[in-house]
Amino acid sequence: MTESIGKRIERLRKSKGLTQKQLADLIGMSQQAFAALEKRDTAPKKLYEISMALGVTPSYIHTGKNDTHNVELKTFDEKVVDSYTSDEIEEVVPIALERTITALSKQFQAQGLGKLDFVKHQDLIANFLGASIVVELSGDYEKIANKFLELKTLKSV
Repeated sequence: MTESIGKRIERLRKSKGLTQKQLADLIGMSQQAFAALEKRDTAPKKLYEISMALGVTPSYIHTGKNDTHNVELKTFDEKVVDSYTSDEIEEVVPIALERTITALSKQFQAQGLGKLDFVKHQDLIANFLGASIVVELSGDYEKIANKFLELKTLKSV
Protein backbone atom coordinates (compact mmCIF):
# COMPACT_ATOMS: atom_id res chain seq x y z
CA MET A 1 0.00 0.00 0.00
CA THR A 2 1.31 3.43 -0.88
CA GLU A 3 1.78 6.08 1.75
CA SER A 4 -0.66 9.02 1.47
CA ILE A 5 0.60 12.60 1.27
CA GLY A 6 -0.75 13.26 4.76
CA LYS A 7 0.96 10.17 6.21
CA ARG A 8 4.21 11.14 4.49
CA ILE A 9 4.03 14.62 6.03
CA GLU A 10 3.25 13.09 9.43
CA ARG A 11 6.21 10.68 9.18
CA LEU A 12 8.59 13.46 8.13
CA ARG A 13 7.30 15.78 10.87
CA LYS A 14 7.82 13.12 13.53
CA SER A 15 11.30 12.33 12.22
CA LYS A 16 12.20 15.97 12.90
CA GLY A 17 10.78 15.72 16.42
CA LEU A 18 8.13 18.36 15.73
CA THR A 19 4.58 18.37 17.04
CA GLN A 20 1.68 19.26 14.77
CA LYS A 21 1.41 22.60 16.57
CA GLN A 22 5.10 23.41 16.14
CA LEU A 23 5.06 22.67 12.41
CA ALA A 24 1.72 24.44 11.95
CA ASP A 25 3.14 27.53 13.66
CA LEU A 26 6.25 27.36 11.46
CA ILE A 27 4.20 27.45 8.27
CA GLY A 28 1.51 29.83 9.47
CA MET A 29 -1.55 27.68 9.97
CA SER A 30 -3.62 26.42 12.89
CA GLN A 31 -2.90 23.09 14.54
CA GLN A 32 -6.43 21.95 13.72
CA ALA A 33 -6.02 22.69 10.02
CA PHE A 34 -2.65 20.95 10.05
CA ALA A 35 -4.13 17.86 11.75
CA ALA A 36 -6.76 17.68 9.01
CA LEU A 37 -4.03 18.02 6.38
CA GLU A 38 -2.26 14.92 7.75
CA LYS A 39 -5.45 12.88 7.21
CA ARG A 40 -5.76 13.74 3.49
CA ASP A 41 -4.14 12.46 0.33
CA THR A 42 -4.18 15.72 -1.58
CA ALA A 43 -1.37 18.21 -2.01
CA PRO A 44 -1.78 20.97 0.58
CA LYS A 45 -1.85 24.65 -0.39
CA LYS A 46 1.27 25.23 1.68
CA LEU A 47 3.18 22.39 0.04
CA TYR A 48 6.28 24.52 -0.52
CA GLU A 49 6.37 25.83 3.06
CA ILE A 50 5.87 22.33 4.47
CA SER A 51 8.57 20.86 2.27
CA MET A 52 11.05 23.58 3.27
CA ALA A 53 10.27 23.10 6.96
CA LEU A 54 10.77 19.34 6.61
CA GLY A 55 13.89 19.58 4.45
CA VAL A 56 12.55 17.77 1.40
CA THR A 57 11.35 18.82 -2.03
CA PRO A 58 7.69 19.49 -2.73
CA SER A 59 7.95 16.66 -5.26
CA TYR A 60 8.96 14.19 -2.54
CA ILE A 61 5.97 15.13 -0.39
CA HIS A 62 3.68 14.82 -3.39
CA THR A 63 5.01 11.54 -4.83
CA GLY A 64 7.12 9.95 -2.11
CA LYS A 65 9.87 9.35 -4.65
CA ASN A 66 13.38 10.55 -4.09
CA ASP A 67 14.66 12.68 -6.89
CA THR A 68 17.96 14.35 -7.62
CA HIS A 69 16.67 17.65 -6.27
CA ASN A 70 16.16 16.65 -2.64
CA VAL A 71 17.14 19.37 -0.22
CA GLU A 72 20.22 18.40 1.74
CA LEU A 73 20.05 19.38 5.37
CA LYS A 74 23.22 21.03 6.49
CA THR A 75 24.41 20.90 10.06
CA PHE A 76 24.84 24.41 11.39
CA ASP A 77 28.28 25.02 12.75
CA GLU A 78 29.99 28.37 13.20
CA LYS A 79 32.81 27.11 10.97
CA VAL A 80 30.57 26.35 7.98
CA VAL A 81 28.57 29.59 7.85
CA ASP A 82 30.76 30.71 4.95
CA SER A 83 29.82 27.58 3.02
CA TYR A 84 26.40 29.02 2.16
CA THR A 85 26.29 30.99 -1.05
CA SER A 86 24.64 34.38 -1.24
CA ASP A 87 22.06 32.78 -3.57
CA GLU A 88 21.17 30.19 -0.91
CA ILE A 89 20.81 32.90 1.72
CA GLU A 90 18.79 35.16 -0.60
CA GLU A 91 16.46 32.25 -1.34
CA VAL A 92 15.58 31.60 2.30
CA VAL A 93 15.27 35.19 3.57
CA PRO A 94 11.72 35.80 2.23
CA ILE A 95 10.53 32.48 3.70
CA ALA A 96 12.17 33.23 7.04
CA LEU A 97 10.81 36.79 7.09
CA GLU A 98 7.25 35.66 6.36
CA ARG A 99 7.52 32.98 9.05
CA THR A 100 8.91 35.54 11.53
CA ILE A 101 6.22 38.16 10.96
CA THR A 102 3.43 35.55 11.06
CA ALA A 103 4.70 33.97 14.28
CA LEU A 104 5.33 37.25 16.07
CA SER A 105 2.02 38.77 14.98
CA LYS A 106 0.10 35.70 16.18
CA GLN A 107 1.88 35.74 19.54
CA PHE A 108 1.25 39.44 20.06
CA GLN A 109 -2.42 38.91 19.28
CA ALA A 110 -2.71 35.76 21.44
CA GLN A 111 -1.13 37.51 24.41
CA GLY A 112 -3.16 40.69 24.01
CA LEU A 113 -0.06 42.82 23.35
CA GLY A 114 -1.58 44.69 20.42
CA LYS A 115 -0.07 44.76 16.97
CA LEU A 116 3.51 44.03 16.08
CA ASP A 117 5.27 47.38 15.52
CA PHE A 118 8.16 47.06 13.06
CA VAL A 119 10.05 49.99 14.58
CA LYS A 120 9.33 49.42 18.26
CA HIS A 121 9.92 45.66 18.06
CA GLN A 122 12.83 45.66 15.59
CA ASP A 123 15.21 43.89 18.01
CA LEU A 124 12.72 41.08 18.61
CA ILE A 125 12.05 40.75 14.87
CA ALA A 126 15.77 40.72 14.06
CA ASN A 127 16.45 38.08 16.73
CA PHE A 128 13.68 35.79 15.49
CA LEU A 129 14.52 36.41 11.83
CA GLY A 130 18.14 35.45 12.45
CA ALA A 131 17.05 32.17 14.01
CA SER A 132 14.63 31.55 11.14
CA ILE A 133 17.34 32.05 8.54
CA VAL A 134 19.69 29.67 10.37
CA VAL A 135 16.92 27.07 10.50
CA GLU A 136 16.18 27.41 6.79
CA LEU A 137 19.85 26.97 5.94
CA SER A 138 20.85 24.38 8.49
CA GLY A 139 17.79 22.27 9.13
CA ASP A 140 18.22 22.86 12.90
CA TYR A 141 14.49 22.70 13.62
CA GLU A 142 15.03 22.49 17.37
CA LYS A 143 16.38 26.05 17.29
CA ILE A 144 13.18 27.45 15.79
CA ALA A 145 11.00 25.37 18.11
CA ASN A 146 12.89 26.92 21.04
CA LYS A 147 12.31 30.40 19.59
CA PHE A 148 8.58 29.66 19.43
CA LEU A 149 8.67 28.63 23.09
CA GLU A 150 10.35 31.95 23.93
CA LEU A 151 7.53 33.77 22.14
CA LYS A 152 4.98 32.19 24.45
CA THR A 153 6.61 34.02 27.36
CA LEU A 154 6.53 37.48 25.79
CA LYS A 155 5.65 40.20 28.22
CA SER A 156 4.96 43.81 27.37
CA VAL A 157 7.73 44.70 24.95
